[in-house]
Amino acid sequence: MIKFLQGIALILFAALCILGIQKYSSITNDAEKEPEDPITEEAPEQVLTFTVNNVSYEFEAGMTWEDWVNSHYNTLGAELDGDYGVCIVEVQEYPDGEPDYYTYNITKSDNNEIVLPIDLILKNCSYYYSA
Repeated sequence: MIKFLQGIALILFAALCILGIQKYSSITNDAEKEPEDPITEEAPEQVLTFTVNNVSYEFEAGMTWEDWVNSHYNTLGAELDGDYGVCIVEVQEYPDGEPDYYTYNITKSDNNEIVLPIDLILKNCSYYYSA
C-alpha cells in the first residue's frame, strides 16, 4: 500500500512539475511579446463618397457637413452659411470692377431640403446646389 501511495505521489509530483513548466513558459512568452501600439492598431478611416451636381466627393464615415467643409475633402469650395446651410458662392466679375456674388444652397436630391452644418453626410447620396 505504501508503494501504491508513493507511486501516486510521484505521478502527482510529475504532473505538477509539467503544469508548472507550461505555466512558466506561457508567462515568459507573454513577457517576450511586443506591446501593442494603440496608435498603429487603430482601424483605418472609412472613406466614402457622395455626389454634388453629379460630381463625386469623398468623406469619412460619421462626418457632418461642417466637418466636411472644414476638411481637406472639400475640393468643391463649399462654405458654411452660418447655422442655416452649406453653400457654394460664385463670383461673377464684370469689367467695371464690381463683382456680383451668387450663393447656392446645397440640397438633398430626394426632398430639396437644404443641408445643415450639423447634418450627417449620407454615403452614395446625391446632393445638388440651387439658387
